[in-house]
Amino acid sequence: MAATAALPLASASATGVSAAPAVTRAPSPSDGDGAEVLRDRTVPLSLDAFRMLCTAAPFGAPRAWTFDFFDNVRLTAVEDGIDDDGGTRTWSGHVKGRPDTSVIVSLRGVCSTGRNQVEGTVVKVVADLGEHVYHLKTLPGSPLRARITEEDPAKQPHHAPDEPAVSPSARTAPRHSLAGRAAATSQDPAVIDVIAGYTPLAVQRAGSEQQVVNTIHWAERKMNEALADSGVPASIDIIGTYNTGYTGNNTSSVMWSKLSNPQNSELGSTAADLRRRYGVDLITVVNSVPGQSSGQGSLPVRGNFDDSLAFSVVDYDSLTGWYNLGHEIGHNLGLFHDRRTLSQQVPDGSWVNDLNTPYGTGWITSDEEHTSLMAYATSCRRPCRTENVYSDPQLGVYGQPLGNENNDNARLARLTTPIVAGYRTLTIPRTRYALTLESSDGGSVRPAVYGPYKPGTVVAVTATPAPGHRLAAWIYDGRQYAPNEQVNVTMDAAHTLRAVFIEA
Repeated sequence: MAATAALPLASASATGVSAAPAVTRAPSPSDGDGAEVLRDRTVPLSLDAFRMLCTAAPFGAPRAWTFDFFDNVRLTAVEDGIDDDGGTRTWSGHVKGRPDTSVIVSLRGVCSTGRNQVEGTVVKVVADLGEHVYHLKTLPGSPLRARITEEDPAKQPHHAPDEPAVSPSARTAPRHSLAGRAAATSQDPAVIDVIAGYTPLAVQRAGSEQQVVNTIHWAERKMNEALADSGVPASIDIIGTYNTGYTGNNTSSVMWSKLSNPQNSELGSTAADLRRRYGVDLITVVNSVPGQSSGQGSLPVRGNFDDSLAFSVVDYDSLTGWYNLGHEIGHNLGLFHDRRTLSQQVPDGSWVNDLNTPYGTGWITSDEEHTSLMAYATSCRRPCRTENVYSDPQLGVYGQPLGNENNDNARLARLTTPIVAGYRTLTIPRTRYALTLESSDGGSVRPAVYGPYKPGTVVAVTATPAPGHRLAAWIYDGRQYAPNEQVNVTMDAAHTLRAVFIEA
């Protein structure tokens, strides 16, 4: 039986941190409530309630925690994962009975052994229920306080689509077929190593440097969920973060041009040096550009992938607003927008010649109410919501397919993630443990996110019986356990987990 504990919501947040920043506080952000904010409240932030999320997770049925956002909003979330990086713990879950939802809590300075408040303490929560999203954000100053908001994502302002970051010469280069490329598999998943930077304007927008880093790791988790939920056995691993110190124009296209130029003294030379020193595949930088295009990402075209196409810029608000890290890094994977948006951006239709495969495009559902991660809500004919998945005809939302045979970015990503993961090799190897998943006939198993995993990572594994079958038992490292639909595994070593199905 799952353990439960109540968190009286005077606290909460999401993400995991590599290479923690120096403790700094910025001025309080001017959040000026937009139309999407339905209500809000400010509460004292009780760290003791959140320290329960610092405890070790035993193997077996997932634990559950209760969050009280408002007097009439109490959510019980089931634990799906834990990641620790550089002093930040990211706790991930879903609302009990609603696996399509997401609750992510990010803690910094909370899981330390002392009882005194750690300077730079940050708690952040994002609970995405689809129709409404609940945010809890630590406010600057002492004593600790948090602001809680209830938001309607359908009322968010929509940014203009990012322009494809493609050089003219790339559009006339010979085409390289991806046919025959080895796809990522659950037995051999791809890991793409990333370093993430951020600008002082992003820090100002967030309220503190720690808030930016926590949100970056929140976005890392969401992209990894998007890959797994789309059937792409791959993940990104943000191994470190840095303050770019860049005070110039934060417009994404301007920043991307500088970031991708190794001769540029403001952004590019530092990014190139970080890639050389650490051997990461990609560099992304978080900026703040309210009201403008929310990002820009290097886009391979015509099947031509090269490790110079390794850069992206993404707006801070869009990280949690519509999962935009997964969109911009999606461009690095060679994934294109939906066809309607592309036709608006390139009316002569020449974009078709740039596609890496004929099916490598995003998707808007036929009811015009949902888009995949690479599509744009601005192209819907009615208010619509971006789903945190890549287009895939095997996926659906409220009965609407999220792709078809001609619009299947997930299929393309299975081919391109190993390519991008092979751009560079880490100069300092990271310990990562493999989780070998097996199942008997009569069903399948899948992790919440793919590995291999950093030591201490907690990963949820779900069993899905085929029609006419049921789960009979789990075999974990040779020992038999009860047939809970979901079990959580702590990756303190390599492990093997097998689901045994029998006829119902």
